[in-house]
Amino acid sequence: MYRVRATSQREGVLRPRVLATHRNIPLVINRLMIMDHKLYFQYMHEYLKDALASGHNTPAEIARYLDEKPLPGRFARNKEERIRALREVRQAFNEHRHWPLEIILSQLGIDPDKIKTGK
Repeated sequence: MYRVRATSQREGVLRPRVLATHRNIPLVINRLMIMDHKLYFQYMHEYLKDALASGHNTPAEIARYLDEKPLPGRFARNKEERIRALREVRQAFNEHRHWPLEIILSQLGIDPDKIKTGK
């Protein structure tokens, strides 16, 4: 019924192929996702502020708190940025539980003073 084609690559740019459905509505295969890095860092800050505001001060406690935090649901806004931010923060704190908090934050590219003061 539907024919699936691979993506085409012309002039060094990866472009998704558009296939026609039975109602002549385009169906995009292999959509390319472009992430908004400003939102990504905003959600990273949000997750870390929540963890510190809830009284978790050591990296091990923050890692436990982030592991219990559920992933965004099906209808969440900016779902991809939220999921990637949460996974990145979880991974950093799970891998480096024994490191000081300031070093983990600087590894994530976040200024420790901004997180602690709430700016």
